[in-house]
Amino acid sequence: MVSPPPLPSHSSPSSSSETEHITLYGFYKPENKPSASGFCQKLETFFRAVGYTSYTHTATWPNKAPKGKLPYISITPSSSSPDDKDLSKSITILPDSTFIIKHLIESGITPDPDSLLTPLQKADSRAYQAQLEEFTYHALVCSRWRRPANYTNIVRDLPIPWPFNLFIPGYIRRGILASIVAQGVGRHSDEEQDGIMKELIDALELKYTASAALLSSAVWFHATDTPTLIDITIAGFFMNALGYDTNPEFASMILASPRLREFAKVTTKMWFPEYEGVLKVIAEAELAQGAAA
Repeated sequence: MVSPPPLPSHSSPSSSSETEHITLYGFYKPENKPSASGFCQKLETFFRAVGYTSYTHTATWPNKAPKGKLPYISITPSSSSPDDKDLSKSITILPDSTFIIKHLIESGITPDPDSLLTPLQKADSRAYQAQLEEFTYHALVCSRWRRPANYTNIVRDLPIPWPFNLFIPGYIRRGILASIVAQGVGRHSDEEQDGIMKELIDALELKYTASAALLSSAVWFHATDTPTLIDITIAGFFMNALGYDTNPEFASMILASPRLREFAKVTTKMWFPEYEGVLKVIAEAELAQGAAA
């Protein structure tokens, strides 16, 4: 196996108010643009949403990560010094966005956005999260890597220099598609996978519309005053889809829904106002729908 070339890293705004520093290891992330991974974007959206700023983003590859997937984090206590002989013993390594967030909340490093929810509301959130992350996500990845036009766009954006870009994308593609076929969703046709995406979009539109009916000013999933984890998760995946042209089918479904389009605009402006490309896509969709009305 040929190891991919090294990737650059960049820092996010940091603060000395937190007691730990977190290094977020994810895919290469251009400045002012979402991560190409919905899960990496979800985790950074969580940091922004709860106001945790003491983190640095470092680009890496999945083959270097625990469990062989991204994101993962390292937590370094602020009392530690690079000169400490036992520094490695004080660093905590955690993989998987869901388990990372669970640990950060339970250890008191970050607040819990779900603290005021009832057990029934939390169960509802978890069901929608599972539909997105454990089912729809695989359709999104398959459509990215299997459909020729989407795959061409992925290869164009991969930070892999020549001559590695002549063979590494194909190697990655074969591995990803094989894993999704083994998972099951990769056995479905393009039309069936589009149906999986549409089911999620329709369900979310119904849910957010119902919340607005309970409270006219409601923006959030549970008609709460502040966002909860399910809002943060959905926002991260929406930014990922709208920030690239590698999932145009899913992006067009989001943009076709006034309710979800508004949600995407509100959350992007709130947490990532620097994502001008995402906001531009949303604004263009609003203009197009206005002209068609």
